[in-house]
Amino acid sequence: MYIYSFSEISENSKICIYGSNNLEQCFVKLIKLIRKDIQIVSFIDSKKIDQIDGIPILKIKELADSDLEYDLILVSPFKIKEVDNIKYNSDSHKLKIVQWDLFNLGRTYFVDYTMLEITDEYYLKNKQNYDKAEEILKYEEDKELYREIIKLRLDRKQLENFRKFLFEYITTKNPIQYIDFINKLNIRTIIDGGVFDGLSLLKFQDLLPTMTDIYGFEPFEKFVKESIFYDFLDKNKIHIIPLGLWHQKAKLEFKENVANQGASKIVNNGQDITELSTISIDEFVSENNINKVDLIKLDVEGAELNTLKGSINTIINHRPQLAISIYHSHEEMFSIPIFLNELLENYTFRLGHYTLTSFETILYGIPNELM
Repeated sequence: MYIYSFSEISENSKICIYGSNNLEQCFVKLIKLIRKDIQIVSFIDSKKIDQIDGIPILKIKELADSDLEYDLILVSPFKIKEVDNIKYNSDSHKLKIVQWDLFNLGRTYFVDYTMLEITDEYYLKNKQNYDKAEEILKYEEDKELYREIIKLRLDRKQLENFRKFLFEYITTKNPIQYIDFINKLNIRTIIDGGVFDGLSLLKFQDLLPTMTDIYGFEPFEKFVKESIFYDFLDKNKIHIIPLGLWHQKAKLEFKENVANQGASKIVNNGQDITELSTISIDEFVSENNINKVDLIKLDVEGAELNTLKGSINTIINHRPQLAISIYHSHEEMFSIPIFLNELLENYTFRLGHYTLTSFETILYGIPNELM
């Protein structure tokens, strides 16, 4: 039902795209760059216009009544509730949900986004730390990726070169955020910090076959329960914990980003704030008698380092695999790799990046016994 990489689409496939907004149009452009063998035969939409860039737009009923030949209907995960009338017709086996990572690549390739920019002064002041973080990465390809991300943050004019570099990386590696480099056959219990709408939960549920329990932390439970993904989650295995993650139990001020709720974050003071309760991973693991944590994923909008400091006992004693966001601030790009490298013995650190801008950089830590 799900497609996680372009390599999963058969050669010379004929594809219909559900929707025809800017998101879908960018996705089509990306397909044409990455997979020139694929033919886009139609958009599916209720728009009154007939075509976009020569690709016809058909309503669902028109598609059903036409003699158009197609192999797949691809839909964004955010439109899965709209396709019930396809799911139950004779072509339901052709309907595939494309994971957000791939749609997001198209969006960030063809749309200019705000960057996280480093000043020359800040870089020079912290150059030793940046160099030290780079050296922690074991493989040259990861070191090169790290250097390219820093170059982009230093100079926005490097965006086009960065996109060319990442384009090759993406087309050869078929990366999947939070999953890359992970030993998938050794994961039963997961702590997912920063669930937001539940898309990461769905990904773990789908791609980690031995998983038995996910503890998903989201201080605003409504983000998950009102999400279009919630109905697809296995409630016997996935447990939503309505708490924030921090280095200790606390009451913190939290600023909600209305325009981008996934970017809401902890603040020291300000307007339009909400109080939230937090817990540390060590406290949660101890209080719930969790014998073994196999994977910790953190994407908690800049609270990653504090959360890791509240996870030291769990990380040392359980030796979980790690997928940690390090892109929310300039300091995270070096402070988190240095912290984990000093804390852990016999871990291999890898790097992944999942947009064609400066966002979505993930540091992976894999115990050497699982490599």
